[in-house]
Amino acid sequence: MKKFALIALVYLLLLMGCQKSNADIFSVIENYANDLERDRGLIGMPLTEKMACNNFDYNNDGVSDVVVAFPTYMQFPLVIFDGRTLEVLFETTVMMPFLPEHTKMQIHLNEQKEVLLLFSKRYQDVAMGPKTEKIQLEKEGEREIYEAVYSINDEFIHAYKKYATEDEYVLAYTDFLADYDFFADMEFKDLAVLTEKTAVGSSRAVNGTSPAEGDWQNVYREFLMNFKVDCGDRQIDFENTLFMYINDINDCGIPEIALATNPFGNCVLAYFLNGEIKVLELPVDSMWGFTKYNSDTRQIINLQFYGHTAATFGAIRNYSVYDWTPNGYLQSTTIEREAGFSGIENDFAQEYGQAYLNSIPVSNEDFELKKAELDFLAEKAEDFPLVSRDDVNGDFTGYIEEKLGL
Repeated sequence: MKKFALIALVYLLLLMGCQKSNADIFSVIENYANDLERDRGLIGMPLTEKMACNNFDYNNDGVSDVVVAFPTYMQFPLVIFDGRTLEVLFETTVMMPFLPEHTKMQIHLNEQKEVLLLFSKRYQDVAMGPKTEKIQLEKEGEREIYEAVYSINDEFIHAYKKYATEDEYVLAYTDFLADYDFFADMEFKDLAVLTEKTAVGSSRAVNGTSPAEGDWQNVYREFLMNFKVDCGDRQIDFENTLFMYINDINDCGIPEIALATNPFGNCVLAYFLNGEIKVLELPVDSMWGFTKYNSDTRQIINLQFYGHTAATFGAIRNYSVYDWTPNGYLQSTTIEREAGFSGIENDFAQEYGQAYLNSIPVSNEDFELKKAELDFLAEKAEDFPLVSRDDVNGDFTGYIEEKLGL
């Protein structure tokens, strides 16, 4: 089974009073990561382990416990291991990307020393666009998620669920926090690299490529000659790549390469990060889908499928936004909706199917509000200016050498 890259980060007070050795802790974390891969299907996800504690005793037994985040694309499992036995005391999934510098992550305690965890993030998908606020509150056996939209000037626009005003929205989550007091922020700092692999990013490494940082041109050339990547229902390799675009779209100093099998945007985006070639898969299954990028915000917008027949009425698959981060491209938002066509027995009635926001079921009204935000973002974005094989007389070699400076 393919191992995930393992990089542990730890708050400096983590092991104070903890009776287990670093080796024991690392072994338990690695086993848990393998279970995530096997049981939850996180194959190929950019999984890293990050530990935090602040000398935090979750179960009040006098020994600091081990708090671990396992970041993936849009959300991250968070687990608390017993500091004495390393058994799992608490586990949940935080429904937002793991970006500690942009996310409030706090520990709250009540008089009985019972724990409440708070995660909060307000972010802007596009310059001059509205801001989305997400708050997740966790205590034993209970979880609440609140989401609202604010203007660029931080004026309340609307909240999802049933809250008509900002006062109702704020009251809802402050009521959940009642009787709990702030204890500490979770903090994350480097501790050790746990395995020899060091690939950390938003996408999987391809073909085991691990070059020196200054050799990216030749590594790209080797990658282009040998890669094979499944994207949606098709395999993309050099022979069936009909369109290509090479440019530094995220201003990182090294160009990215878009490789497409059709002009609608079914493509993979290869980029160089931390000494490796990473690949972001951006499937498009119909001419109503697209892949675009915003040169101002460095975001990528991908719509895999948009229902355009009676039988696919209302269906939307993988309408997603990817942000450029220090860890590569990370998915920040995704919406989906099932087809609403109901068949002959109902006179071909067309009603919207179940809608999802970041994999969480939502009402169609909430879905349409989020879709409008993504549509606005997509309108401000651009298609990749793809070069076709016909444009280069059937041979991309000269174009590649020119763009990569070979």
